Amino acid sequence: MAAVVEVGDWYYADAHGWTLDLRLRHGAPATAFIPAVTAWHVLVDEEYPWGEVRFLPALVDGVVRTHAHQRFNDGRRAATARAGQICLTRPARDVGRAGDEETYDASTRLVWYVTRAVDWLNDAVADRLVLPGEPFELPDYPGAETSRETFAFMESPASLARWAAAPPCGVAHLRTRGPLTLVHKFALTQATFVSELEWHAVGRLAAGTDHGVWVRLPEPPVDRPWHPPARWGELVALVARTGRDLNAEVSDTATRQQHELRDGQSHLLVLGFPVPRLQGGGHERMHWQALRLPPLADRRTKGGFRPGKEGFRAADRATALRDGEPLRWICSQNWADDCLTSRGALPADVTCGRILVIGAGSLGACVSEALVRGGARDLVVIDRDTFAAGNATRHVLTLANLGDFKAVALARRLELVSPAARIEPLPERFPPSSRSALLTIQSADLILDTTGSDAVASSVATLTWKDNARLVSLSFGYAAHRLFVYSSLAAAFSVDAFHHALAPWLHLERYEPADPFPLEGIGCWHPVFPARADDVWLLAAAGVKAIGDATRDFATKLRVFEQLADGATFLGLREVSLEAQ
Repeated sequence: MAAVVEVGDWYYADAHGWTLDLRLRHGAPATAFIPAVTAWHVLVDEEYPWGEVRFLPALVDGVVRTHAHQRFNDGRRAATARAGQICLTRPARDVGRAGDEETYDASTRLVWYVTRAVDWLNDAVADRLVLPGEPFELPDYPGAETSRETFAFMESPASLARWAAAPPCGVAHLRTRGPLTLVHKFALTQATFVSELEWHAVGRLAAGTDHGVWVRLPEPPVDRPWHPPARWGELVALVARTGRDLNAEVSDTATRQQHELRDGQSHLLVLGFPVPRLQGGGHERMHWQALRLPPLADRRTKGGFRPGKEGFRAADRATALRDGEPLRWICSQNWADDCLTSRGALPADVTCGRILVIGAGSLGACVSEALVRGGARDLVVIDRDTFAAGNATRHVLTLANLGDFKAVALARRLELVSPAARIEPLPERFPPSSRSALLTIQSADLILDTTGSDAVASSVATLTWKDNARLVSLSFGYAAHRLFVYSSLAAAFSVDAFHHALAPWLHLERYEPADPFPLEGIGCWHPVFPARADDVWLLAAAGVKAIGDATRDFATKLRVFEQLADGATFLGLREVSLEAQ
């Protein structure tokens, strides 16, 4: 029967708050990885019942190997505890366990954690820490999460097929910028590529070049139960189980590419393996896990070893590829589009086609950035204005863009939001005069007019658009108190209908009390439109949501969103009608 066998005394550790020693017994026979009774260090923050509660295996009588839902279980963390913190906040699977809700009551929170720790032990003994249908969990490669370096790649379900018939290893062509490394090409030779990745602006930002070795494996390099290797010899032994000689593959690849990889510098080894999305499911995509190798044997001096492939192998084994060499795992991230937008993406109705944004002012810029951050990848931005100092009050651009064409500067910014984004700037009047630019804008699936200009609206009505292209006009009322969103099929857009829909609202605003337009500068300077950045961002966000609605509803309509206030107190945002005014 599962139980708490022994409870020690509380003691204070300066670095971690309070510590309690526990011995727990699970409800099953001992296994090769879980003793019948296990010792634990429970670390509790000083702010208890707030703060963290962490269960770490003790060095003596603790869990030794790394399991699923556990940090790498290194024994070098402290004098008495291992580093393998277990995850106890995963949802309870069975009714009658510790409950689904973590409590923050001083008398019950620690009991909740102890009960969950016993559940974790029982699951580990029964080999059910992960069950079919649960999200797949990568091994916790030691040091990768806290590494200052980041290795980025792009792999999707569509790219998995190319690796099925690919060779086992080759040379990685890399681009670097400080601690960031992007893989640009997976190559067999200098001119033969298995895969070439397009990074667009992000790739141009990482302007440095480097090379590494890539090795493709059939599965993650991990020992039972879910213990990743920490030393070179452990990794070699895991790869050897698949009938491969990792030492030879790394050394021989470096020998074939001597000028790039045998230069006395440290290079990356990138290990690729297919992974599923769900535990027990089929492989969905490749994952690449990088580590930094010590410098391999220099091509100019072989340290007394015979020249040639065998000499380099022996030299590498004696230096960089020694069994006891600690592995320097680095943070490895998949920057494929669906991975980067997993925290929140706009509907495909909005993002899947080409979007034309007319106007790169404060509203157009905010809407464009929200669209790109939400998954839009093909934008054309047209605006002939340049960025002025006063624009910085509410624009996403900064004084570093002073004098730049807004369309060009905004495009550069947006292309750094996503490696898959392609933003084409047109720094000219709408509609453009050149035939090529005109064809570019007419290829849009969604046209967004953010200018509030009658002349632009008239021009939109005269152009020929794709049959199913949608037009959405977004414009502010005075001081960005209201946002007007007019949508229709672009091919059926009528200026008269547009003006007829807006006219009552413009009449209403004309007679509402308002402060005069502020002047920009001293003397008879032009008046400027008053609106703070928070007003622009608030209504731009509402506009993006309305754009999503408009792409699913082909009716012609005007929607109006209005800020609510009680005196100077902001109360929210609502959709309004003339009848409610």
